[in-house]
Amino acid sequence: MDLSIATGFHDDGGPIEPRLDLIAEMGFTHVHWTEHWNRDFLYEDFYITGVEAALKRSGLRLLDLHNSETPNASPSAADEDARWRGVRLLKNRIRFAAALGADAVVVHPGPFEVTDPQVFAKRWEHLERSLSAVAPLCEEVRVRVALENMARPMPQIFRAILEKFSDEVVGFCFDSGHALIAQEPELIESFSDRLCALHLHDNDGIEDLHAMPGSGRVDFARIIRALNTCSYAKPLNFELIQRDAHGDPRAFLLVAQYKGCEIARVRQQAAPVK
Repeated sequence: MDLSIATGFHDDGGPIEPRLDLIAEMGFTHVHWTEHWNRDFLYEDFYITGVEAALKRSGLRLLDLHNSETPNASPSAADEDARWRGVRLLKNRIRFAAALGADAVVVHPGPFEVTDPQVFAKRWEHLERSLSAVAPLCEEVRVRVALENMARPMPQIFRAILEKFSDEVVGFCFDSGHALIAQEPELIESFSDRLCALHLHDNDGIEDLHAMPGSGRVDFARIIRALNTCSYAKPLNFELIQRDAHGDPRAFLLVAQYKGCEIARVRQQAAPVK
C-alpha cells in the first residue's frame, strides 16, 4: 500500500540516507521532503543528484516537498529584498521537485501574527507577486505551489489568491492539524478542487503537535469522505513528528505505517464504485 511520511519525523542532525533506508524498511513507499524547511541555502546540482541516488537506493519516491524559508528569505516577506531571496529559494525548490519527480512544493502563506493591517496587506501583495514570478517555471516543469492552511483562520484573500492563479501554478495543501486548531475542518471540502498535497497529523485542538492519527481530535472520517469526492489521487502523506528525541524511530515508524494503512484501507473501502 502506497504511503508517504515527512522526512523530518525524527531529525537527528545526521545524514539523510539512514533515515530514508529506515522509512523504506518500515513499509513506506514515498516521502514528503521537509529537510531544511527553515534554512535558506540553495540546493546545488551535486546535492540534487545525491538525493536522487539515495532515494533510488532505498526504493522510495519523492511525493512532494516543503518549501524552505526564513524571515530573511520568504515569498511573502514584507521587505522587498527578503521577498526576492524567497522567490529565488522557491524557484530552487521547484527545480528540485521537478528533477526528482515530485509535483508540488508546499508554501506557508503567513505568518498571520502581523497586527499592523498595512503590513498584513503588504505581505499578501508580496506573496501574489512572488507567485506571479514563479508561475512560468511552474508551468514549464509542471510543479505547483501548494498554499497551506495555517493554525489560524484563513483570511478571504487566501481564496482570492487561489482563484487568481491557474491550477497548473497554485494548488492547496490541506493540513489537518492546522485546520483543527483554527476550527476550520471544512477547508478540505472548500478547496477540494485545488487539493494537491496533504499534511495529515493529529493534535488536541490547541497545540500543533504533529501527533499520530487517532491520538487527538482530528476527524479523519470527514477527511476520508472529502478525499473520496475529489480528484486527489496521490498517496496519503503523514507529517508526523517524533517528540521523544530518545525514542526508537523504528518503533515510531512502525506505528505510523500501521495507522496510515488503517486510514488508507478505510478510504479504499469507502470509495464510490466506478
